[in-house]
Amino acid sequence: MARSCPSCGRANEDDARFCSACGGEIAAACPSCGGALPADVIFCRTCGAVIDAAPAAATAASVAPAAAAITRVEPVPAAAPPPQAVPTGPAPPAPPPLMARGAGGPPRRGPSPALIVVIIVLVISAAAAAAIFFFILPTGSDDGDGGKTSTPVASSSDPPPGPAAQQYLAAAAGRRGDTLATIAADGAMKELSTTVGPKAFQLAWSPDGARLACVAGTWARPLLWLYEASSGRVRQIRVVAPALVAIDSVAWLSAGELLIAGFTKVTTSDGVNADLVVFEPATDSAEPLSDGDGTPLLGVEVSASSDGSRVSYVSFTDRTSDQDGAVTATEQLVLLDRGDGSSAVLGSAKAYLDWGGRAFSKPLLAPDGEAVICAQTGGDIGCSYKVIDENGTTLMDADSLHLMYPAGYAWDPSSRRVVFTGHTSEKGSAIFYLYDKSTGGDPQVLVSYKRTFVENLAWSPDGSAIAWGEWDPDNWRGGTLWLTPVDGGDADRIADWAIMPAWAPGAVASPSPSSSP
Repeated sequence: MARSCPSCGRANEDDARFCSACGGEIAAACPSCGGALPADVIFCRTCGAVIDAAPAAATAASVAPAAAAITRVEPVPAAAPPPQAVPTGPAPPAPPPLMARGAGGPPRRGPSPALIVVIIVLVISAAAAAAIFFFILPTGSDDGDGGKTSTPVASSSDPPPGPAAQQYLAAAAGRRGDTLATIAADGAMKELSTTVGPKAFQLAWSPDGARLACVAGTWARPLLWLYEASSGRVRQIRVVAPALVAIDSVAWLSAGELLIAGFTKVTTSDGVNADLVVFEPATDSAEPLSDGDGTPLLGVEVSASSDGSRVSYVSFTDRTSDQDGAVTATEQLVLLDRGDGSSAVLGSAKAYLDWGGRAFSKPLLAPDGEAVICAQTGGDIGCSYKVIDENGTTLMDADSLHLMYPAGYAWDPSSRRVVFTGHTSEKGSAIFYLYDKSTGGDPQVLVSYKRTFVENLAWSPDGSAIAWGEWDPDNWRGGTLWLTPVDGGDADRIADWAIMPAWAPGAVASPSPSSSP
C-alpha cells in the first residue's frame, strides 16, 4: 500500500523510509489507525493496537475504483470516532481550554505505552457499562522547542459545533494537519472532524459563515470536504458530473456557490488543466464555469473577488516534452469577468515544469477584483512576487529581493495593501513585506522573525492583524499559529498543532503581544 509523505503528501512505496519528492522522513504507520510509529514499539501510541512484526497487507478495499456514469453529487459522511482513553489520577478543578493562546510553560507529557494499555482496558470496561464514548487523546510530541504539546480533541458529548464556533479562525489541526478545527479568540480549539485526509491544502469560509470548504488528501489525490455549521457535519463531496477524482483549488463565489478546479483523472505533474465547475451545496449540483460564448473553461489555482464577480486562474497550453524528457508549457494568467463572460490574459510565459519554473504561480485576486498577486518561482527555493492590475500592468515586481522558499501572501480587506513573505536562507529569518498599491514604490519590511519558516497567511476581516502558520524545517511538519499586528512587532501565539488559518467572516482580531517566534 502506497504511503503518503507527511510533508508534501507524495505517494511512496510501502517500504519507503524517505520521500522520493522532498526527501522528508516517512515514519512507520500503524496498520489500524495510520498513526506514526516509533521504532520497536509493541503497541500503537495513538489507538493502542498491537503492532505485528510484519506490516499488515493492504486490502482491496483500501483503494476505491472511480465511479462511472453517475450523474449526481454524492456526500460521504465522516467516520465515527473511536473511544477515548481516560487519564488516571485526580482531575484538576478547572482545566484550561485546549491549546490556549499564549499558554506559558511546557504542557504535560503523555502516558507511557504500558500505562496506555491499562487505561484502554479500564475505558473499554467503563464504556460497556455506561455507554459513554470519547475521542482518543494522543500522547505528547516534541514541539520543536523542547516542550511537549498534544493534538487538540473534543468530547463526543459536546454539542455539535454551530454558528457560535465561527467567531474567529478555522485551521488544519493535529500532528499531521489532518483535523478540521475552529479556534476561538482565546485560543481554545474545537475539533470539527476526526480526519480530512493525510494533509489539508486549503480552507475557505463561505461569505455568510455557514459553510467551511477544505481541500485535503494525498498530494496526487486531494478531495473536497465541506463543514455545515447548521448541523455540525463534515462530509466529503464527490462531484460526479463531471466525475472529479481530485481537487486542485476552490474559491467561494457567493454564499451558495463554490468554484472548484477539479481533475477528471489523477495527475501527478504540473501543467495539466482542470475542469472549472460551480458547485451548489444546497442542491448538491454542479455545472461548468463558462465564458460569454458558453464555452466551459479550463485551468487551475482559482481565486475570486469578494463578491464573486471576477475570477482569476492559470491556464496551460502547448504542453510538450523534449528529447530529454523535459516538460514545458505556455502558462497564462487569466482574469474572467462573470458579468459579461469576457476573459483577459494578464500575462503569458513559458513554464519549465520539471524544476518548477513558473511565472504566475498561485495567483490571489484582491477582494475588489482589480489586481492579483502571484509568485514567480525558480524551483522549490528561489522565488519573487508580482502584483498585476486588471489591465495586465505590473504594479510591483519583487525580483530584486532575492527571496527563498515562497511562503504565501494575503490581501487586506480594502484591497489596498498586500503582505507577502520569504526567507533569506534555509535557516534564516522570515521577512514579512508590505506593499501599498495606492502609493506604489517598493515593498517595505513589516517585521522579521529569526529562524522561522512561514506556511501560509490570512489577513483578518477587520484589517488589524495577520494570522500565519509556522512549520518546523528540522522535522518537516507544521504546528503553530501566530497573530501579527499590521503595524508589526511582537506576535501573539494563538495555538499549537495548527496551520492553514482561515478567518471567519466578520471576525475581529485582538492581538495580545507575547513571546515572538
